[in-house]
Amino acid sequence: MNYEVWRLPFTGPINELPANELIIYREWFTGVMPDRMKLLNAAVSNTPGFGGWTGAATVESLEVVSDWLMRAVGSSAHVESISTNELVSMSWDVGLHMASVLIAQQGWQWQQYLVSRRIVDYGHMVVTAPNRTFRNTLRQANVIVDRIQEGRWESGDMLALYQRAVMEAAAPLN
Repeated sequence: MNYEVWRLPFTGPINELPANELIIYREWFTGVMPDRMKLLNAAVSNTPGFGGWTGAATVESLEVVSDWLMRAVGSSAHVESISTNELVSMSWDVGLHMASVLIAQQGWQWQQYLVSRRIVDYGHMVVTAPNRTFRNTLRQANVIVDRIQEGRWESGDMLALYQRAVMEAAAPLN
């Protein structure tokens, strides 16, 4: 599979970027999201067995995109034919879809996490619930790929991640 890779507007760790470059990153990120979603939608719908995929931000779509990612990543022997950049790009695009479901179904919003450089998500784009719970869905999707490769990911696991996020967002923060 040839999958178009993300082309970041910087090099080096995001949490070390100066404030002005973080602003550029945020603008770049929000600008590339629509194209990245189109790319994911085309990849999923062009995969045999996934022709009905529309990319709609529904809860039900999470299981479909999870199954697609499991097939795309496949076994570790298959993964050797996919570059690391392609794997990361596929996972990030799936992370964008996960975020789009939280936004469409739960009213979450994109936000750049700038609270503390000591937090691993500093500078990253995260989705935030009304109660300020947040998720870095791109990072979560990277973990999903790792679990698929290790054989520790099943079809319903992405729905479980979504349900956990919804439950945490419903709880009051201390």
